[in-house]
Amino acid sequence: MKRIILLLGILVATVAAKAHTAAQDTVFVERGTIVIFTDTVAENAAAGSMTTTTVTSTNTSVIPAPLTAEQQRAQKLRNSTAKARTKNTEEEIKVRFAWGADLGSSIDMSANDMSSIDLSLAFGMRRGWINFLGVGAQGNIMISNSCRSFPFFLLFRTNFTDRPTRVFWELKGGLSLNYLEHKHRQEGVYGSTGIGIRLASSAKFSSHMVLVYTYMQRKQVVGPEMTHDFTDLHYATVKLGVTF
Repeated sequence: MKRIILLLGILVATVAAKAHTAAQDTVFVERGTIVIFTDTVAENAAAGSMTTTTVTSTNTSVIPAPLTAEQQRAQKLRNSTAKARTKNTEEEIKVRFAWGADLGSSIDMSANDMSSIDLSLAFGMRRGWINFLGVGAQGNIMISNSCRSFPFFLLFRTNFTDRPTRVFWELKGGLSLNYLEHKHRQEGVYGSTGIGIRLASSAKFSSHMVLVYTYMQRKQVVGPEMTHDFTDLHYATVKLGVTF
């Protein structure tokens, strides 16, 4: 009986020693933090010590649900639209060489019978809210007589914003060479201002229609036999044009 009790005691002691020599980890997860309690080797276990190791999980991302085909198409459309707007804005902000031509008609509102067909050409630059800034020349051919006028001007167009818009403002100012009746020639102030509407446009081309008021100065001419009283001209002008 004593031998049996002794053998059982030895067996229990052996099992207990092996259990203490094996490293045992206890893992707890709380609020994204992994806490591991590790029993060290048998000597630390015999001394009653315990080491606690804390490991912080770095994988905190959440995997989103896959998008449907309709949602993917909508997202691609939004991305492409945003890229196109950014590209257009960048293109508008860059300084670029520009030139254009206009063809129109002017109705004489000063009752001098000086209505005309007008053709102009201008060269300059554009950048952002400056749709056009440059110089140009124009020829006005009177319909009912042989008079001619050739204005030379500074041209400015703007829509007051870097974004493309339909409406813009136009301003012209300069000097006009006027070939009048009875072979008289003189110079006078020339100017016009009005509102334009963009008809079609791209990054390198635009077409427009402009409604303007035009002023042309004329002076009195004193001749050897008589005085020619050339009064100023006031026009309502409509023109179509293109800009590159």
